[in-house]
Amino acid sequence: MSERGKIIVLEGAYSSGKTTQARMLHHEMCMREVGSDMSMSPVLVREPGGTQLGERVRSLLLEDGVLRCSKSDLMLFCAARAQLIENIVRPAVESGRDVVMDRYWLSSVVYQGVLGGCGQWRAMSACRLAGLVGDLVGDLLIYLDVDSGEQRLRTAARPDGHRFHRYEPGDVIQAYEIALASFSRYAPEFASGMAALRRVRASGTPDEVHARVLATYDEWRRTVSTTDD
Repeated sequence: MSERGKIIVLEGAYSSGKTTQARMLHHEMCMREVGSDMSMSPVLVREPGGTQLGERVRSLLLEDGVLRCSKSDLMLFCAARAQLIENIVRPAVESGRDVVMDRYWLSSVVYQGVLGGCGQWRAMSACRLAGLVGDLVGDLLIYLDVDSGEQRLRTAARPDGHRFHRYEPGDVIQAYEIALASFSRYAPEFASGMAALRRVRASGTPDEVHARVLATYDEWRRTVSTTDD
């Protein structure tokens, strides 16, 4: 039986660089697999998306003029997440492949739970219903820590603006801090062992941030290897 794959999640407020850093980390992880069985190379996924249903949900969430409440958003994100877990994440992990994720359950806790007013525990219950139980909670969660001033500048430079989100940078960062402050209470709701949480400073160029992310990932891998031994 193959060793179980690991789930590595990149999280943070919008414009913190999650998508860029998820891609760069995935690329580095794949490069390290060169010369081995490439069918076992890491998988990169984004939320919402990654499946036919997930991409349709993503298009709906990005569509202008569609009136939605936070509860509707929560259900849509979790519907896409359920399909992603069923079709991509679970099979990859069970076959021994690592999965790099651009967002995951913490985003629902922050955006729909805290900012949207659904409540953190209701958001977590919806995530659990979507399949986020046991070892699917994630193994390493890297939180990209960006200050609101830099976040505003990055968002203003983006052609897509806020995309999914209707909240001010400072409000989003504060909501993440509320969620992260009680992080140790969240993961045990889904798993017997808590996912590892690491903060990484997100200021600087993409390459500078990538160096910090990679160092964090490598340090965590060494810790996991020592524990497994």
